[in-house]
Amino acid sequence: MSHFYNLFRPLIFLCLLVCIFSQLTILPVAIGQHKEVLDISPRKFLEEQSVNQIKAMLDQQQTSQALSLIDNFLNNFPNSSFLDEVTFLHAVALYAKGKTEQASIILEQFLEEYTSSVFIDDARLMLGTFYIESKKSDQAITILKNTLSPVSYTHLTLPTIL
Repeated sequence: MSHFYNLFRPLIFLCLLVCIFSQLTILPVAIGQHKEVLDISPRKFLEEQSVNQIKAMLDQQQTSQALSLIDNFLNNFPNSSFLDEVTFLHAVALYAKGKTEQASIILEQFLEEYTSSVFIDDARLMLGTFYIESKKSDQAITILKNTLSPVSYTHLTLPTIL
């Protein structure tokens, strides 16, 4: 048995080295792919949990509780990376409570402050709807035109059909 072991000992050692070094190169890649998970601070975690609670309250149509959570969020996390989402949810909650005018004001401010937000088109559609309901057709057309403007496909070459 020891002769067999001595014969394959260098090969076994080489396999162990390969396994160890391959794990060392994979580990930083794996950490890099999930860096946002590893770098999450307790504050960021609290912010995300607060946003999830707000959404849950709105989903359950508990608008008053959602508005209370939104006020707490805005007071506790004024520089949050979730501020655009919470501002949009604030308008949604106000609209659900029948406070369309206040929701419109928040959405107008939202459109000015968060021009690159992922919620920008939703905010425009919502504000356009408010304008239509308020008989402000010119404003509705302007805001909805910005939302529904078609994408330019002029850079594409279409095949010709013989």
